[in-house]
Amino acid sequence: MNTIKTLLRGLFSNQVIIDNRKSKWWLCILIGILSLIIAVIPMVVTYSSVTPGNILYPTASNLTYCVDEGLYAFSKSQPNLVIKNGKMDVSSSTTFDYFKTFKEINANGIESEESKKVFSVYFLNSDDNEQINAKQKEIEQGTNNIVNSYALFTPSYMYLKIYEIGAVNDVSQETMATPVNTYVGTFSELDGISINSFYDSTKPKPFNFSISEWSTFMNDAYNSIKVSTVLITTLWMTGLNAVIALILSLTLFALSRTKSNVNGIRLKYSESLRMVLLAALSPALLTLISGFLLTMLQSIGFVLFIGLRTTWLGMKISSQPANSK
Repeated sequence: MNTIKTLLRGLFSNQVIIDNRKSKWWLCILIGILSLIIAVIPMVVTYSSVTPGNILYPTASNLTYCVDEGLYAFSKSQPNLVIKNGKMDVSSSTTFDYFKTFKEINANGIESEESKKVFSVYFLNSDDNEQINAKQKEIEQGTNNIVNSYALFTPSYMYLKIYEIGAVNDVSQETMATPVNTYVGTFSELDGISINSFYDSTKPKPFNFSISEWSTFMNDAYNSIKVSTVLITTLWMTGLNAVIALILSLTLFALSRTKSNVNGIRLKYSESLRMVLLAALSPALLTLISGFLLTMLQSIGFVLFIGLRTTWLGMKISSQPANSK
């Protein structure tokens, strides 16, 4: 009971952290590990809830630039693409282009109609990264430097890039047009999926049904990538936060040993490390709360808050009587 009470008081009181700088090692390590886990929860939740298939639904902040219409037309063409045991046979598939007619008004106010290619589907019968990169580079050269949105299917992957309609490569600056959205998914965990089934004329709203199927397909194809991304990012951030905590414990130790700290507490390194581990709980909880409010703080919140608290601890010990507990 006293331990829990001390931990709760230590969330707010630097004095409690200082007074308990000789706490048991197992308790400090346990609190430190718990703090590291709590600090990455917002990031884990955010990455786990990513649904890339939503890029097919137009909103005020997400324009599809006719990619949804293009995928609908592609599935309506019955491309005979089936995923079996994580592989898609694309060996006999040919390029698909989707054109849309736009009304144009010239300088004289005369209205005319112009058909533009806004979306294409390409195929590459190889999963070799060099060949895929070369194919994408070739596609993104565009026609007369005009680039349109496209999907690229290989036996194991789907790549999608969305460009603004009429996006232009700047030849003079040797820069390529920047895609509005990008996507990659893998078929490794998929089986028995037919692209033909994404179009069903018997549905009340075939277009809505098709986009829903495409969106679900893209989410499913991204799942295995999502899992590895979450795992790698979590381990990386946890390791980084742990290293920062160790660096701050060394900083706190060094601050207590400076010549200017004449009347303050002169810490042993084991004490400074215990203090940082115990003090890490409140920065972790602040990161947990603020991380759901501001995405930016998911990656820097813990470092920011524990850095501030360590600074305050350093100021506190330099003003404490040397004979303090």
